[in-house]
Order: sequence, then structure tokens, then C-alpha cells
Amino acid sequence: MTKQPVLYAFKDKDTLISNILIYMQNAQADALKRHGKFKIGISGGSLPANLAKALLGPKAGDSMQWSKWEIFFVDERAVPLDHEDSNYGLLKKELLDKIDPEGPNGFPKVFPIDTEFLDDLQELADTYEKALVSSFAAKDSVKHPIFDLLLMGLWASKFLALSLSSLSPIFTKHTYNPKTR
Repeated sequence: MTKQPVLYAFKDKDTLISNILIYMQNAQADALKRHGKFKIGISGGSLPANLAKALLGPKAGDSMQWSKWEIFFVDERAVPLDHEDSNYGLLKKELLDKIDPEGPNGFPKVFPIDTEFLDDLQELADTYEKALVSSFAAKDSVKHPIFDLLLMGLWASKFLALSLSSLSPIFTKHTYNPKTR
């Protein structure tokens, strides 16, 4: 039996930030137990700043095993990585630049777009697809990526977290409760 994807909604930004750390710790632990990596897709907007507040805050300590993370971008723009509209650039500024690559938990493997192909969107998409395949199906065992977690910001203070062990057109909406996860 496959698990149904779950949509978590938070009433405000403070509630979101207070729950992100616990949620991410649980998602990371589940993924590492399952296959030794934590493969996530991240969007831009307010999400990188909210992630940084939670994951780099004092309560996080050394709980994030960054070297086991693989970060992809779910809605990247076809712009240079240092452009103000780049989700990679935003995540880099808000989170990645604040992680010590020499620290005890290493640094995540990040998959930005290949800016060599900004003038050819089909080639840009094909190249990113190859990066996905190299991570998710290195032995051609899987044709479609199944992320451990997709994180997408909605509006200014809303947050969407899809825990996907399978894709389904039907989502169950919940208010996140770390005690019942």
C-alpha cells in the first residue's frame, strides 16, 4: 500500500518557523533510515529565509546532517544564479552561505541549473533532467524521481510541505502536529 501525500498548512509565519525544525528533523531521519540520503526539492520566495531561521537557529544545534542532503529546485527561473530572481541564489544567500562546509555535518550537494544553457530552455531542462536521473536513477532502476520532501512557499507566510513516497492526485490537508507526525 502506498502512502498518500500530505499537505501541511500553518496559520502564520511564527507557527511555521517553530514547526519547520521538528518537521525537517523527522523527514531527514526517515529518509536517512530508508536510503542514506535526504533528497529534497525547494522553491524560492519566503521559504529559504524561513528555512534558515529554523534550521540554523540555536534549537537546531548539529541536528542537520548536511553532507547527506541533496537539494534540487522545484521551480527555478532561467536566470543567472546570482540574479535576484534565482531560487538557487536566494537559497545560497539565506541558507547555504551560512553553513560551515568544514563543520561537523559537512555541506549539502546542491543541484543548480546549468547557466550555460540559459538561451536554450529545452537544453536547460534536458540538462536538469540528466542531473535528476544521475541522482535518482544512477543504475536505471527508476525512471522518475521520488523526493523525500518537496518544500514550496505559498504567498508571503504560507508553507507547503509534501511528504512523497508516491505521487497521488489527492492530498490530505493537515495542521502539522510534531507529536503525531
